[in-house]
Amino acid sequence: MNIEIIGIPEDEVTVPKNDGTRGSALYKIPLKLSGTPSREWARLFAQTWDRPPRFTTMHRPGIARVSGDRILLDGTTIEELQQYHLETLKLVVKVVNEKCGEEEEKRQSAALRQKDQEEKHRQKIQSMAKKMNFGSRKEASSPAMPPPQKSPKKGKTARSLSVLGSTQILNTTCRQLRTIFEN
Repeated sequence: MNIEIIGIPEDEVTVPKNDGTRGSALYKIPLKLSGTPSREWARLFAQTWDRPPRFTTMHRPGIARVSGDRILLDGTTIEELQQYHLETLKLVVKVVNEKCGEEEEKRQSAALRQKDQEEKHRQKIQSMAKKMNFGSRKEASSPAMPPPQKSPKKGKTARSLSVLGSTQILNTTCRQLRTIFEN
């Protein structure tokens, strides 16, 4: 969003002290903006005002700040604003709008890159996940792992297999023990 200066709220201009002290003839002049700028815009404005790309010998760094939808020049006069500060103000606002625009473009570009990376990541995950077999599909069985064997039905057959397996283990163990003791 480009910010512009749209005028001076005349009833908000303060009155000078005029008490003879240094700077007592100066006062605060608010400048209404076209919208309320971001904190970044306000920070860049004050920074750029203090070191503008071009200024007059009457330039006063440190007198400008942003408050809400106003630029406050605290320590000047309406004559100085017209003669010296107006062109600097226009330039500073232009520069700050450009810098903020560039930063916004960078943020948007980074967000698009991030979104693109996330989308590529999701696509990769989706593609790889489709290629994996967790045993739920017969047509895509993995050659590295044999399909699981069905367990025997419970009942007489299962008990017979269990007893047979136990008998074979027992016979093998007995042969091994005989060999050990005979030697």
